[in-house]
Amino acid sequence: MKEIKNDKTFEKKIRIYQTDRLDELNDFYQKHKSNYKNINEFFVSLIFSGLEREKLFDENTSQYFYQSQDMQTNLADIQKRVSVISQSNFNSYKDLLALLYQNQTLLIRIYKALFKLSENEQLNQKFFDIGIYDDLPDEFDSVKDKINDILDVELGSSLKNLS
Repeated sequence: MKEIKNDKTFEKKIRIYQTDRLDELNDFYQKHKSNYKNINEFFVSLIFSGLEREKLFDENTSQYFYQSQDMQTNLADIQKRVSVISQSNFNSYKDLLALLYQNQTLLIRIYKALFKLSENEQLNQKFFDIGIYDDLPDEFDSVKDKINDILDVELGSSLKNLS
């Protein structure tokens, strides 16, 4: 394309081959004809409006590029934080389960010790420490099942969504 001379006036022919676009231009000009002295002023206005729009697009494109890089960085930070929180929650859950099983074992041992004492049997601490008395009493399995049924009813779908 030739350079545009910076004279007082500039003339250039524009060829438009798409008839539907020509119809659009003509319709738009007819609709807004009263705003312009002539069709030349109309086209000049369109050209400069388009130029301003293209300049904005150019500026916004580079801003968008930098913003999208920032968004990618932010997304990576968010993913890292979610991962850390998730791992922390998982570790807390493991610690809670370990504590739960420790308490359950301790309570079972105390439960069995009380019955042994009530039957005047001698307690052997080594047996307790090595876990001989760690089995849940048979009736406790049914209690656990009942508690699970109650929790399923009370908490309903919120528990199912966690799995």
